[in-house]
Amino acid sequence: MRNTLKVLVESNRFDRVLQQVSHVSTTGEEVVDIKSASKGRLTAHVIVTKEMTNWSDRLHGGMTATLVDQLSSLALTTALVTPEQQREGVFAKVNSVSFPFLFAKVNSVSLDLSITYLNGVQLGDTLLIEANALKCGKNIAFLSVDVFNQNTNQLVANGKHTKYLLNK
Repeated sequence: MRNTLKVLVESNRFDRVLQQVSHVSTTGEEVVDIKSASKGRLTAHVIVTKEMTNWSDRLHGGMTATLVDQLSSLALTTALVTPEQQREGVFAKVNSVSFPFLFAKVNSVSLDLSITYLNGVQLGDTLLIEANALKCGKNIAFLSVDVFNQNTNQLVANGKHTKYLLNK
C-alpha cells in the first residue's frame, strides 16, 4: 500500500496531489493512516492539514473528491484479489500491519464520480473514511465512500464511484 501511494505521489501526473496527504503531520502522525483492509473494504483516518484546505481553512471539496477517488479505488483492489493470490499467502502490509487481502493490480478508469457534501471540516480535524466495493461485475465496479468527521461524529460527505475495469 505504501508503495502504491509512493508511486502515485512521485508521478508527474495529477496523482501527485497526494503529496499533500502522504506525509507526516506536525504532530508526527501519518496524515493518511489505513486502519483496516479486507475484501472489498478499506478504512482510513486522514488528518486535515493546511495543504488540504481552502482560503477559509476548511477541507477543500476537490481534496475530498480526490480522497474519495483514491480510497475507493484502493477498496476496489482488495475486492479483485483472486483465490490463487490468496492461497499464495502474500498479504498486504500497511503501516506495519499485515492484512488478510492483497491489493490486486487493477487497471481501471472512472466512468462516474459524484460527491454529496453534507458538512464542513476544519483544519486539524480527523476524517474517518470508509470505502466499499459494492459490486464488481465483468467490466464495471460500483464503489461507495462515507467520510465522517471523527471530531464531531458527523457524516461529512458521501461519494459514489463507478469504474470500468480494463484488465478483468
